[in-house]
Order: sequence, then C-alpha cells, then structure tokens
Amino acid sequence: MDNVAEILIAFELHSVEGIKAGFAKGVDPNMEYEGKPLVYALINMYARGPLFKSCIRAFVDHGLVFPDKILLAVLLDDAAT
Repeated sequence: MDNVAEILIAFELHSVEGIKAGFAKGVDPNMEYEGKPLVYALINMYARGPLFKSCIRAFVDHGLVFPDKILLAVLLDDAAT
C-alpha cells in the first residue's frame, strides 16, 4: 500500500499517529489529492470525533499552508485565535 493510501486510512480512523507517520514517510501536507488539497479529504469525512482537531493539528505541525485562517481556527477548535 502506498503512503497516500495509508494516510487516507488514518484519516478514517482519526489516527493522529498514523497521520504523523504518513508525513514522516514523505506525504506532503500541502499536496493535492483528487484535485483538492489533501487536508480536504480529512475535512470532508463525516466523522467529527474528539480527535479531529488533533488530526488537523498534525497537518499544521507538519507545515500545512491553509489560507483561510478563520476556518483553520475553527477546525483546530482554537477559540483564542
């Protein structure tokens, strides 16, 4: 299985460690997947469990460039921002 397929499974499971492992294996948090930013694959999933914001944080910690700072603050559950 390739690294992108593995990280997509980690998205489904909200596996923060799996997402971090995917980035460590070379997946670029700013890459496109099916014509959209990879992070959208996570955002567009139906689940919004307690680990969702940690999954988004993994993207940020690995260099995500996300132009909509307000939406990013919402996704991170960052009220201070």
